[in-house]
Amino acid sequence: MPSRTPKILIPAAALALTLACGGGGGGGGGTTTPPAPVTISVSQATSSMATDGTQTFTATVTGSSNTAVTWSIQEGAAGGSISAAGAYTAPGVVANGSSTFHIVATSQADPTKTANATVTVTAPALTAWTVLPSMSTPRYAHTATVLQDGRVLIAGGAGTGLDALSTASAEIYNPATGTFTPTGSMTTVRAFHTAVLLPNGKVLISGGGINGYAPGTKKSQELYDPTTGTFTATGDMVSSRSSHSSVLLPNGKVLHAGSAGTSAELYDPATGQCTATPAMSQARWREWTFAVLLTSGKVLVVGGTEVSGIANPTHIAEVYDPVANTFTNSGALQANRALFQAQALPDGKAVVLNGSVYVGNSGTGSKTAEVWDPATGQFTTNSGTQARAGFFWCPSVMRADGVPMLGSGSSPTLLDTFSATLSAYAPAPTLPSGVPYFAAMVRLKGGKILLCGGGGGGTASTGAFLLQ
Repeated sequence: MPSRTPKILIPAAALALTLACGGGGGGGGGTTTPPAPVTISVSQATSSMATDGTQTFTATVTGSSNTAVTWSIQEGAAGGSISAAGAYTAPGVVANGSSTFHIVATSQADPTKTANATVTVTAPALTAWTVLPSMSTPRYAHTATVLQDGRVLIAGGAGTGLDALSTASAEIYNPATGTFTPTGSMTTVRAFHTAVLLPNGKVLISGGGINGYAPGTKKSQELYDPTTGTFTATGDMVSSRSSHSSVLLPNGKVLHAGSAGTSAELYDPATGQCTATPAMSQARWREWTFAVLLTSGKVLVVGGTEVSGIANPTHIAEVYDPVANTFTNSGALQANRALFQAQALPDGKAVVLNGSVYVGNSGTGSKTAEVWDPATGQFTTNSGTQARAGFFWCPSVMRADGVPMLGSGSSPTLLDTFSATLSAYAPAPTLPSGVPYFAAMVRLKGGKILLCGGGGGGTASTGAFLLQ
């Protein structure tokens, strides 16, 4: 009878250990292939566009199953904005007429790996005014606000005569058709009010008065919804204000200052309510207070009067810090001026233009400008002079090339530009017909400029013009 070979049972765990160690095989151990390095590239490595232009960038990531990227702009907010999906929007203003920015895609799998795209943004050359179809309603001391879709909300203002009652009417300017169309009316009449576009696309309308010449004050506020074309009331301001300044802050809140002594306040869209800030150091009455948002995110507040009257303009400036919620004095105007215009410049500075220099109750039209420098916190009178004096009732606007443009106090058809770099004024294209005081002037998306309405000579205007 043949003998039987006994079976040897090997536990599974031991067998697994043997195979893992390469046991039972003939050759040496296997080699491990290192993972491929992560690489990243961006479509459209170079591109050019106009101010407010848009373009969607795409990124390709290899070497990882995680192909997600984080988009950013090397120059920060000055270079425009970009969404998480790579949708880029160029800034509305570029210094010196043209600037280059860098779009950065960063790999989320390996943040040390990035790729760039270079974008050159150029402001349009504006050469001549075109007469537009008239507005639906004659108005002056009104507001003009560019909506997120590029249309313009024209709201309120006073009617015929400097003592005319204000209107609650509003209308929409459509750049695509070049026409004005009535929209819903405000909840109350307003002139010399403010209007601020909020991040949610609605427009905050604040304060104002019931007539044109002696505007009085209101503390009520309302919101315009462009999707429905209607106005609805929101929380009142803490103080009544008219001919004041309102500025959208980087945190989404709105700062109201001026026309109420030393008081200032914040409107919070999340709650629909206003709360008082710490007091300003200077009383700022009347319609001569300007608040401009600086590139730093802080706000320069300048102008106003020390008492509720014409005399004694406030020449001390101060800066509001929305992070610290504080006002701090920052230099003084070299001239005791009022009735001026003010604009923030792309380099972080700000400029005060023209106005009247007061000695007691007597004012003389100014032809100079003063530039405020955040590095020193001081104003410097610019050596350039304007051919004619300008006043606050002549509007101003920041062109897409970073140069302010303002009306003239001596002729309603003449406008000028001011270059802080060249320290000089220069004539702007002349209007085809006169524009009354208290007109509204805004820069449209793409850089064209709309000027509409105004009042003077006992009448209000329906006129409108486009600089392109």
